[in-house]
Amino acid sequence: MSIAFKKAKRSRIPIKLELFGPPGAGKTWSSLLIAKSMGYENICLIDTEQSASLYSKDFDFQVADIKLDDYKNQQKKFVKDFCDTFEAAIFEAKADCVIIDSLTHLWDAVKEYVNTLGGKYTDWAKGTPLWKSIIKMILSSPVPVIICSRAAYQDEVEAVERNGKTTYQVKRLGTKADVKGTADYEFTTVFSVDMDHKFRATKDRTGLFGSTMGEDGEPRPLDESVGRELKAWMGDGDLEVEDFAKAEIKEPESKVEQAKKKVRKSTPVADDSWKAMANQYIDAISGVESHEDSIKLLESVEEFLAGEKSMPAESKDRLRTMATDKVTELEAPF
Repeated sequence: MSIAFKKAKRSRIPIKLELFGPPGAGKTWSSLLIAKSMGYENICLIDTEQSASLYSKDFDFQVADIKLDDYKNQQKKFVKDFCDTFEAAIFEAKADCVIIDSLTHLWDAVKEYVNTLGGKYTDWAKGTPLWKSIIKMILSSPVPVIICSRAAYQDEVEAVERNGKTTYQVKRLGTKADVKGTADYEFTTVFSVDMDHKFRATKDRTGLFGSTMGEDGEPRPLDESVGRELKAWMGDGDLEVEDFAKAEIKEPESKVEQAKKKVRKSTPVADDSWKAMANQYIDAISGVESHEDSIKLLESVEEFLAGEKSMPAESKDRLRTMATDKVTELEAPF
């Protein structure tokens, strides 16, 4: 069945703006300044950094404090409480604009939750849907959302030929928001804020900040003019609001279900020969603690993959990615 074409038109979508930068760059202050200069009076800020109230004399806003450290071994409950608070800000407090400060703590909670499951690659089968559910909830907000995130270094592992032997080294590409993968690309606009309280746009769907983008872009002061321009941009077109996507946070499995899984796991079954070795490498990757050892392990993985003919290409790519990510993680632990 073919999909019908229709004339494209500009719709007005509540903006989702992310600010990321190092400590002291002024992310919290800037988020409040932007919300105020956009003309919003009922601003709700969800504070995981425990610092927003310092600015209560400069800005008029409501704040909800939620601290990850108060949720020892209850990371999933932290995520649920955060999502319930976000929903309450919109539908109970009737916020004109919601500020999240910061999204990095939510990402930390998801990572810690996966670690409580065992921290293996396969455990992300539960962690990834949880994170995607959070992002979907934010994107579906019927009011503008300003997201603050901490900065993290962005690296890649590259292969280098030396004296006929392939070695691996980490190449630093710059900084990105300290959140999962490409989550920041889901937002309307993303600002990288520096210690001079200036910003460059690393992604911009509004077309307002093109002069700041790229290595040759000119940093721009993060002042009230930014909020006014964003509000004017939002004023064009018909308002388009999607249905609010409540975050799906499933309840933990019962002890009966956990017992059933243990039985299935311990029951001997016929299997491909390569899986036993691949699982040993997965365990080794999760346990390695030094950068030097991670490089050696990556080289060993590459040797194994080169000689293994029956292993599917997709499985090879997954194992290689896990080993490569571990090298990057130990080079720059964020």
